[in-house]
Amino acid sequence: MSAVACPKCSARLKVSKQPARDSKVLCPQCGHSFVLAGRTREVPVEATEGLGDHTMLMVGLVIALALIGGALVGGVFLFRVAEPPAASAPVVTAPPLPAESEPVPAKPEPAPPGNNEPGNNDKERWQHFTNWMIKGGVADAGKKFDEAVAAYREALKIFPNDAKAKQKLDDARTALAVQAKVKQEDAKTREELAKLLKQADVALEMKQYAAASEIYKLALQKAPGDASAAKGLILAQQALAKDQAEQKKLTEFQSRLAAGKSALKAGQAADARREFMAALQILPGNAEATAFLRQAELLINAAQDDADRKKEYVRLMDLAGAALRNQRFDDALQGFQQVLKLFPKDAVALKGWNDAQAGAKLAQTEFNGYMAKGAQAMRDMRYQDAVFAFKEATRLFPGNTNATKALREAETAYDSAINYSQSMKLATAAMLTMRYQDAVLQYQEALKAMPGDMLATQGLVDARRLLDDDLRKKADFDKNVQAGLLLVKQQNYAEANKYFNQAAKLVPMHPQILLVQQQVRYTDAMAKGTAALNSGKAKEAIPYFQAALTELPNDFAARAALTRAMVLAKMK
Repeated sequence: MSAVACPKCSARLKVSKQPARDSKVLCPQCGHSFVLAGRTREVPVEATEGLGDHTMLMVGLVIALALIGGALVGGVFLFRVAEPPAASAPVVTAPPLPAESEPVPAKPEPAPPGNNEPGNNDKERWQHFTNWMIKGGVADAGKKFDEAVAAYREALKIFPNDAKAKQKLDDARTALAVQAKVKQEDAKTREELAKLLKQADVALEMKQYAAASEIYKLALQKAPGDASAAKGLILAQQALAKDQAEQKKLTEFQSRLAAGKSALKAGQAADARREFMAALQILPGNAEATAFLRQAELLINAAQDDADRKKEYVRLMDLAGAALRNQRFDDALQGFQQVLKLFPKDAVALKGWNDAQAGAKLAQTEFNGYMAKGAQAMRDMRYQDAVFAFKEATRLFPGNTNATKALREAETAYDSAINYSQSMKLATAAMLTMRYQDAVLQYQEALKAMPGDMLATQGLVDARRLLDDDLRKKADFDKNVQAGLLLVKQQNYAEANKYFNQAAKLVPMHPQILLVQQQVRYTDAMAKGTAALNSGKAKEAIPYFQAALTELPNDFAARAALTRAMVLAKMK
């Protein structure tokens, strides 16, 4: 038994025997007649059974597209294997068409397979619906939910009551809403992250490494994988590790913050507020400490019990009074302000606040004076005096960033001045001993400490000039030594002596000067001894050769010359 597919409705037709080429076949399903373009291959019908509805539908669409494409190019496709039909097409037996003179009985179209599925007259609508559903599924898979919503809407325009399309549309809308919310939250997070990173970068630039480190940590809490925050934290922590003062600030800040959190957790809001305020004195503006301080203040403000309020009053008054006595006017002002929040008309607290304010004004005047003295000392390059003045200013207002920055700049300038002085001393000593390379290095160090300094700049120029001259002399020294050694091999001792003497004069302090001087004495003795021997004065030559051997005891030429001179001397 063979199987063929109707090119119109894709119905799978069983043929009891292999039809001849160009045979006409009538489809009982849709009434369409078609001519077999080639012989079909027999395929068991069971091979196509059991396929799912969606698979059968897709295969039918492929066959239909193939037939349409074949028709467009004017050709006829040759089907070798019967393909599975669409899901709605039943398997029928297709008898050959009768003669053309015989009428073909009309077949009534069957009803649609389901509530939303069309019959054969709605195949085109069904294909459009399927295409939109496929597009929606592809958009869903690619998380393009806006495109998916549009596709499912188009599908529902074709079949408004399709349950699956409705469900898909609802799902896509939900996913689209979630996606939009995620994008909005991401944008908010990015904005907050950008603010934190800006604050941290400013703190890092101001060398407030402790503050920068804490802000970068907050940034990483919001965006754990952010590279800028991670890099900034590393830089801040590295700088912090080298800065003992900042380390101390950070340690104290973290200690205060931890104590505040513990107090807040234990319900001791006032203690927590005190700790958070102390933490903010160390790192002003810290977001985490500020947030916890607000929580503590809310808890305190919520306390209605009069006994607790009085107890808190006594505690705060003690703290504020102690701060006033110790001239910590900012702490005193904050303490009395907290008391006045509990008891706005308390006369003692009002007096304390006024006294603290007066003290703060006086401290501000002193602070301004120290800052002015420090600035003047910096202009006069009296860096030690500037360090003292700025230290006093920071003592009065420890949290003042301008005073802290000025103190660090003064300390840096003071250290630079010391380094400059040391480098200039070492450079001068190197110049006196003709160690010009060392002098160049020391002048360069002096200019690092004091960029543009005229003395160091001129010294560097002189040292480089002398170094270049020294290098040239050393090069000439080497050339003369090499020429002398070559002449020694040629036993031209008089000429060799000239080159060695020239080398010794060029660089008297050369590291190899002793060896050169030895060569001078050796070649001089050998030249005189050879001259005497050549003149027949063997006895006069002997002391010269002995002197040469004194310089180079194992020298073969000197020993041979001495032996010859002694032999000739005996012969006379």
